[in-house]
Amino acid sequence: MFWKENWLGETCLQTKFNWLFQFDQDKDAKVSDRVTWVNGNCEFNWQWCREPSGRTMAELSTLIELLNRYPLGSGNDSVPWKWQMAANGVFTTKKLNNIIMEKVYACEKSQPETMRNYLVPKKVEVFIWRARKKRLPTLSELYKTGVDLHSVRCHICDNDVESNEHALIFCNLAFDVWSRVYKWWGFGQYVYMSITKTFAGIVNQSNSELGANIWRAVEWTCGYILWKNRNSKIFKNKNSCAPSLLNEIQILSFDWISKRLKDPKIEWCSCLSNPQIYLFNSSFCYLSIIGLDLFFAR
Repeated sequence: MFWKENWLGETCLQTKFNWLFQFDQDKDAKVSDRVTWVNGNCEFNWQWCREPSGRTMAELSTLIELLNRYPLGSGNDSVPWKWQMAANGVFTTKKLNNIIMEKVYACEKSQPETMRNYLVPKKVEVFIWRARKKRLPTLSELYKTGVDLHSVRCHICDNDVESNEHALIFCNLAFDVWSRVYKWWGFGQYVYMSITKTFAGIVNQSNSELGANIWRAVEWTCGYILWKNRNSKIFKNKNSCAPSLLNEIQILSFDWISKRLKDPKIEWCSCLSNPQIYLFNSSFCYLSIIGLDLFFAR
């Protein structure tokens, strides 16, 4: 619609040229009703209830000047629309998808809570993001949304309300598992930390980006296993102990990391007590010689 829709500039022409709008007999006219082509030249068809004069004439001059600068077509009933986000002005869904993904990645880089690790599956990355944003469906979060629950206390330890941090950090079983993981990697006694600090790998003093990713992958696997164990307890009434959960973390983290590190190829050899070698090697070339046995603890 020529007057009422926003097609020329930031506001509709009705707002910009209200006096002219009041003079138009057909206030619902379309752009095509006001534009015709004669010998390749654009002409405007106005239907005024009376001829503009004074202030309305000044508005009309401004409007015509604005319209002449706008590409209204070439007389063949087609408007040469140009997409400003492409150099050639042609819209394609592929180009739009690339622009969206660039914006998403740029947004993720600017947000420290968003982290990536190619050594774990995408589902684990999503889980860690939800945990850090406190978007896991814990009992306390479900209660906030109005879900009718019999109790919001932790099903595993029954010591406190089940929040995101309690389920993954402060629960007695979770703390025991984290302590075993830290002892396995030689980091000493685990101390209570927030989810953000725990999954960020702040205890890691690695001088290697690969070593940092490996330790972070183990941390994320630990959190993922703790959440799976929590769901098994609630929905299947299945109980697990800390040693069995540690074994599951070791096996699953090895499986994920070994399948994603194609060069060099690492193998399950034996379980030794010095996985920290991954943190301090400047190069990963030694791992093919040392073997994956250095990755696992007693």
